[in-house]
Amino acid sequence: MALSQADLNLRILAEFREMPGTCLTIAQAARLWALERSEAARAMEHLERAGILKRTAQGSFLLRSQ
Repeated sequence: MALSQADLNLRILAEFREMPGTCLTIAQAARLWALERSEAARAMEHLERAGILKRTAQGSFLLRSQ
């Protein structure tokens, strides 16, 4: 069963919080969570716009508090 966008966002946030220091590209996130690249991008970019994740100059994402 596919996750809703809201559930996916919560799952990704939980993973970042459970693994401090996690820094992932969209491609890595897609592989880690078995998502289509577009799904991973949509979720990660949503969390970035919400101020939860930040994107590094290299294009990876990490928790904003780090």
